[in-house]
Amino acid sequence: FSVEGSTDSPGKAVDVRIYRRLSFKARMTKRKHFSLCLAELGAKDPAIRYSSGPQGSDGEQYEVGSWTGTGEWQHLQVSLKAAKPDLDWGNQEGDLELDLGALSAVVLVVPSGQGSGELEFKDLVFER
Repeated sequence: FSVEGSTDSPGKAVDVRIYRRLSFKARMTKRKHFSLCLAELGAKDPAIRYSSGPQGSDGEQYEVGSWTGTGEWQHLQVSLKAAKPDLDWGNQEGDLELDLGALSAVVLVVPSGQGSGELEFKDLVFER
């Protein structure tokens, strides 16, 4: 299901309110770090003012977890309830609630300064 964006947040979003977990497989070079975030419709540079969007979205971004690579495939699961506000991106004046009715992106974050490495990512599934 998807909803239309507003003037502030053009584009589409997906309603994932019926899901409780996010599951995926990842393989990253040993000792390299990555995190996964969920972005509401309209999440953008925090210096840009955001007003409102559909389905309660207010342009926030949330981190659902961060991991360290082992060099092997890992099957990872996170509870959507475990999401914490991302203080580096998105509307910093939002309601501090992940609005799963207007999810616009799953964001993979690989922090800079780690040197070279590889990251493979597959089988991303929202689960009930």
